[in-house]
Parts: sequence; structure tokens; C-alpha cells
Amino acid sequence: LVYRNSIKWSITNILFFLGVIGWLIGGVGALIDATISNNIILHNTLWVPAHFHTYNAMGNVLFSLAFFTWLANEVSGSQNVLTPIKLKIILLLIGGFGFVLMFYFAGGISIPRRFSIYPKEFTSAAMLASAGGWFACVYLIAIILFFIDIVKKCLKAFS
Repeated sequence: LVYRNSIKWSITNILFFLGVIGWLIGGVGALIDATISNNIILHNTLWVPAHFHTYNAMGNVLFSLAFFTWLANEVSGSQNVLTPIKLKIILLLIGGFGFVLMFYFAGGISIPRRFSIYPKEFTSAAMLASAGGWFACVYLIAIILFFIDIVKKCLKAFS
């Protein structure tokens, strides 16, 4: 569907496409958890927040960014140049998928959810949580950069 297609890629198309990918990855994570033989093992682990966060952070948020980027471009009459946006997309992907990957890793090694402080038996839990926090910061920086661009265009359009 995408390979060798004549789509003229814009930031809106890219964000929508990546949002669909994030939504699908979260769905596959949910299907893995929904399989009864896996659910017994995974359901009370960080696997569940992993697929939830994948739907939302890498699906819904990207869909929203795509829409508001498109809207800002429409009202301001300008289009994004892809070169400076590559950094934002790279930060968004590294931060977002790094963040949810820490949840998947933790769920895969049976780290339980709903713990504020992990028992000493879960030695890797704190490391994964810390790495996830750093990835979340990278993701947040990308979101803020997109937000600044959207606000600038809207202010330009309505001034």
C-alpha cells in the first residue's frame, strides 16, 4: 500500500501513517495479551500499560498532531518543509517507541504493574522505569516542538 506509491508525502501524511503503525503495534500487543495462555502470565504485568500507551502515545497523539498540523497549515496558508521536521519526527519515534518498549520489556520479564516501589527481586524494574522516563522526556520535547510550530502558524494566521 505504501511501497512505490505515488503519495506526495507531507508531515500530515507521515504523522497519520506513523499513527496507524503505532495503533497496529498496540493492537498486536493487546492480541498477544488477550490470548488465554499468555493472559495468565502477562495480564498483571507492565505488558498491559505497554499496549495501552502504544495506542495512545503512538496512535492517538500522532493522529492529533497530524490533524492540528494540517489545520495550522490550512489557516496560515503555509506548508511544512520536511527537512527541519525530520528531527522532530526522529525525536518523536525514538522517544515514543523507546518509552513503550520499556513497558513491553518489563511486561515480558513479568514485572508487575501497580507497584510504586518494586521489591528487590525485580532488580531490572527501576532501570527500565528510569530508561522509560528518559525516553518519555525525549517524546515530550518532540511534542512541545510540534506544538510550538502549530501555535506559531495559528498566531500568524490570526494576527
